[in-house]
Amino acid sequence: MANVGVQNHIGVTHQILQYGAPITSSSVADPTVITCDEPHQFASGDSVVIADHAGDTPDIDDTYVATVIDTVSFTIPIEVTVGGNAGFAALEGDFDGADNSVVLELENAERYNEFTLMSGAGAMDVDVSLDGTNFAPAIAMIDVESADPATRVVATVAGKAYRFAGTFKTIRVLQKGATEVGGAVLWCGIAGRG
Repeated sequence: MANVGVQNHIGVTHQILQYGAPITSSSVADPTVITCDEPHQFASGDSVVIADHAGDTPDIDDTYVATVIDTVSFTIPIEVTVGGNAGFAALEGDFDGADNSVVLELENAERYNEFTLMSGAGAMDVDVSLDGTNFAPAIAMIDVESADPATRVVATVAGKAYRFAGTFKTIRVLQKGATEVGGAVLWCGIAGRG
C-alpha cells in the first residue's frame, strides 16, 4: 500500500495522493522551486508529475525530474516567470504492483460521501467496505467528462476523472491490469457543502 498525503480544500474536501504532496507554491526562478504543504517523499532523480497548479507562467503541469532541496521543497528544470500555487506533486511510476494490488487506502471514510478518482497512468478500480473488513467493488462510478452522466463504469482509464458516492468505512483503490498506476489521486468531499 502506498503512503498518502492529505490536503484540505474549502474546509470539507480532502485529496489523497499516492506518494506525493499538495503544492503550496512555485517560485520565480530557473529552475523553479516547488514548495509543498507537507513532506513530499521524493528523492533527487525521481520523475514527478505536477498537476492542477494555478497562476503560474508558464503552466508547469507536466512531468519533470526533481532535485530535492529538503523534505518539503524540490526544484524542477523549468524557468517560471510568474509563480503559482495549489495543485499537487505525485511520483510518476511510483507504484510497481500487480493486478488488484492496493494503490491507495482511505480509512475512516465515513466522514465523506462524495469521491472523485483519477490517475496519471494505469487503470484502477475501487473496493469499499461498510465495516472496514469486508470489501466489495464500488459500482456506479461516473465518468465526469461523459456526455451521458448515466453511464457507469467499474474500472477507470488514466487521465480521466471518475466520481462515486456513498457512505463507507474504508475505501481501497486497486490497480486494474498490468499497467503500473502512477499519480493516483482520490478527492473526498461532502455533497451539498462548499
